[in-house]
Amino acid sequence: MQNFRQIEDELYISIYGIPKKGDSNQIWNSIKFNDKILAEAIGVEKDKFGQRDLVKGLLFVIVC
Repeated sequence: MQNFRQIEDELYISIYGIPKKGDSNQIWNSIKFNDKILAEAIGVEKDKFGQRDLVKGLLFVIVC
């Protein structure tokens, strides 16, 4: 399986990149049926200051 951050980056570039690269629908379809990626995406991590909890896969929440 690809690294979670790589998959998230591919999805971001396919939606917001200049130039856009890849098919966002195809990437999203591969994500939404993959339980391992989704489990990683809903994981919690601290912000860069270590003060607040953040969802790892915030882009996935936006796309939903």
